[in-house]
Amino acid sequence: MKELITAAKVREIAKSGSSVLEYSRQNSLVTPEAYDVARTLKIELKATDYLVTKTIYRKFCGVRPNFSISDRDLLVFQVKEAIQKQLPNVSIDDETLVAIIERSLDEE
Repeated sequence: MKELITAAKVREIAKSGSSVLEYSRQNSLVTPEAYDVARTLKIELKATDYLVTKTIYRKFCGVRPNFSISDRDLLVFQVKEAIQKQLPNVSIDDETLVAIIERSLDEE
C-alpha cells in the first residue's frame, strides 16, 4: 500500500523546522493540495528515487539499467553531459564541474 503525502503532512514538516520532505515515488502518492501547501510554505518535496527508463538510460549511458537513481543525480548527469558537449575544448575535471552544477541547483 502506498503512503499518502497530504497537506497536513507538509504542514507537520514545516512546523518541525525542516524544509525538505523526502518521499519515494514508487511507494507514495502526493496530493495536489500537498504540492500547493509545500510551495506556499517553501517546503521541498524531494523524490528519493527515480526509475530510469530503458530509453532514457540508453540515450545517456548506452546500456539497459538494473537500478534506480535520484532525480537530482540524473539531472546533474544530464547537465554535465550537455556542458561537456557544448564546450568540448574547455578542460575541467568532473568533480569540479559536478560541484558547480550542485551549487547552481541549490540556489533559488
